[in-house]
Amino acid sequence: NCTSTAPADYVQFKENAVPVAEGVVSGKKVPVYGISLGDMTMSNYWKTFTMRDYKDIIKTIGVPFFHIIGNHDHDIAGSDHEATATYRSNFGPTYYSFNIGSRHFIALDNMECPNRNNSNASNDAPGYYCRLDEDQLSWMKHDIAAVGSKIKDIVLLTHVPIASWGGSG
Repeated sequence: NCTSTAPADYVQFKENAVPVAEGVVSGKKVPVYGISLGDMTMSNYWKTFTMRDYKDIIKTIGVPFFHIIGNHDHDIAGSDHEATATYRSNFGPTYYSFNIGSRHFIALDNMECPNRNNSNASNDAPGYYCRLDEDQLSWMKHDIAAVGSKIKDIVLLTHVPIASWGGSG
């Protein structure tokens, strides 16, 4: 319970955002899924609202949620891999895929935070880049090749919309 360490963040999320989501879900006679496209916890405004706190609250909505890592979900660390450790321990891989009905969803990690400045980029020390590394692109190529004939659509999920950034490097 984070109410003593981050009361404003906790209250704002639990009392404002969650009821809206619960209202959308309530009474639906079809399956409902949630997708978070990142920046769930670690921004300048959510410093002490942890991923565990977020997970505890999001469970109360009562639907499966899929998560994409955002730049503010990275820890302050010396490398991108280190910076994603908390995310990975709470949610699993930073990129993955899943099927719902005839749709194949590919959740991508298009944030790279290579240094200790992950939320306040400057020209001297950019904190993060929008990019897809070669390992992820290779994985995605194999993932798409394995999609079966029952899949009619492929949906890409990213933190930063692909149309808004300049490429993969």
